[in-house]
Amino acid sequence: MSIKLPYFPRGFEIYDVATKTSHKPYQIRYVRTAVGWYNVYLIGLDGAEQCINLSPAEFFDHFPSVSPRAVVGCMDVGVDVVEALGFDVEFVIEREAATA
Repeated sequence: MSIKLPYFPRGFEIYDVATKTSHKPYQIRYVRTAVGWYNVYLIGLDGAEQCINLSPAEFFDHFPSVSPRAVVGCMDVGVDVVEALGFDVEFVIEREAATA
């Protein structure tokens, strides 16, 4: 059983006792559009966002735990998911360095 952890800003390392691993999460938010597709936003530390548009099939391939009835939501994801979605991770890291 996995325990939901509270949101920590990117840069804080989170240790998962169950899997004995640690990671630095990225926060994303998603919004279902009027035509049923999903806009997915990668949120930067200073509020800067990158956006991609996914079909329902692509969206649920990446996020199977999200309810098909969900209209809006957010979650913390690892770097592998962020890169698989096609976001520019270097952009986020550079923006965080500039605001630190």
